[in-house]
Amino acid sequence: MKIRYWLLAIVAICAMSLLASCSQTAVSTTSASAISSTQQSTQTVKSTTASPSGEVYTLSFGVSSDETQGHLNYNPVTNRFKDRVYEMSGGRIIIKSKVDLVPDTEIPMAVIDGRLDMGNFMTNWSSGTFPTWDFSLPFMFKNISQFEKLTQDPEFINIMRDSYAAKGLYYLGEDEIGGNNVIWSNKPLGTVDDLKNLKIRSGGLMPTVALKELGAAPVTMTFSEVAEAMNRGTIDAIVCDLVWAPQVGMMDVAKYVDNWGINIVGGSPQIMNLEKWNSLPPDLQTILSDAIWEQIRADNWARYLVELQMDKIISNVGKVQIITPDTAEIDKASQIAIPKVQEEWLKVAEPCGTDLLKLIQKYTE
Repeated sequence: MKIRYWLLAIVAICAMSLLASCSQTAVSTTSASAISSTQQSTQTVKSTTASPSGEVYTLSFGVSSDETQGHLNYNPVTNRFKDRVYEMSGGRIIIKSKVDLVPDTEIPMAVIDGRLDMGNFMTNWSSGTFPTWDFSLPFMFKNISQFEKLTQDPEFINIMRDSYAAKGLYYLGEDEIGGNNVIWSNKPLGTVDDLKNLKIRSGGLMPTVALKELGAAPVTMTFSEVAEAMNRGTIDAIVCDLVWAPQVGMMDVAKYVDNWGINIVGGSPQIMNLEKWNSLPPDLQTILSDAIWEQIRADNWARYLVELQMDKIISNVGKVQIITPDTAEIDKASQIAIPKVQEEWLKVAEPCGTDLLKLIQKYTE
């Protein structure tokens, strides 16, 4: 267990220092123009306040620690974000963090019904309820850049805004989280055949579809149970990433990290109650949107660097062996899984899923 806490300390220090170094990162021209155009064109944005005023708005922001306190280091509702919003608004917006007021999977509903004003959540954990929003489909994204370009596309933002608005939410933007890009296992998994009958804890609806199509036997369990289950032999593996898995003890029980790139990246949307959003004056809407995107960009860059650092740490510790399948094997897995994933996702997605899939294909093919 010492390795686990040592890694947690390093990850926390890296994340905080990287976020601090990015604290003055500006919103890119691409994202700024995307936000501006979608705010003007999307009909769901209708501020009920005609002009700026001196009124102070206090907004509750819900976030889950996700059973691993280390996650809070990456979350956009950090002190830096709250301070930035306060500064940019001249003190007219005050963000109050609400950690674990509700579980991560309940955050969207809590924002919809007004228990929270704002929040963020992991789309793969809510994919059974909101499958359209979990658009990071297995094996489709080859790198983080493809994900970022997609989520900054004005057409994508419009699709998301309309989808979220139909549920009573305003979509502010998409943060990225570590995806299900590697498999932590008790045996080497270098070929597609090695995945056959593998008892693996999956995360999300579509990764489960992909793993089944590849012949594995996905198992459902909470994230906090995986280390003990692996130690007892209840499961053979979990699909996760290089940052989160060590936080629940996988460095102590797994023997291999198999780099299959199933989900290079996952989504974590920043959302707000639609009525609350519409009650803000236009200038505060712009400030809040700009601050979210500024933090998303800094947060994503920091997380990317931390994951690179974790790769080096895991390699240097030497307790867990990293397995990188041949490109031919990864291509084989992709060719098997992607058609089924797309088919099943379109069955459960909203009607906009067809247009959304075309956009995903535009940036990933």
